[in-house]
Amino acid sequence: MYKNDVIESIEGNLQEKLELFAQYEEITTIMLNADSEKLLELIAKRKELVSDIDVLSRALTECYEQDDKLQMMKRSVSNELNWADCPKELGELFRLGQNMQTIISRILRIEIQVEMHIETQKEFILEQIKKQNTNTNTKASKYYQTAKLFESQAGYFRGAY
Repeated sequence: MYKNDVIESIEGNLQEKLELFAQYEEITTIMLNADSEKLLELIAKRKELVSDIDVLSRALTECYEQDDKLQMMKRSVSNELNWADCPKELGELFRLGQNMQTIISRILRIEIQVEMHIETQKEFILEQIKKQNTNTNTKASKYYQTAKLFESQAGYFRGAY
């Protein structure tokens, strides 16, 4: 029914995409405990992986668009078919699609926790900035103190005339 070389090409792309999603999941999990500097590094790595995943997704879409019969492959990968409805020769594609959906589901659950961690890191950094700026030795603090002094002295001279 389907050409073996097309199935093998799709399987290869799917396997590579699955590996990239696994790396993305691993990086996302590490982000849960990373400090702000490490978070920036990990976000950059994830961005690279997304770019690579997009390239594979486009390649897969091109494969599926070659022939209307290949839409069954796309449906197998996208979990739009039940195992019972999946043609036997597409079983491996179905399995790869299931594995990919499992990883994506885990990533989505972890993402919520990562967002909370990033917000916590942001609050921590803002608090550190506030502490730095209220320290009597910082430039911002000295400027603020000078401005306050100027305001208090300026009021004194206004009433002297």
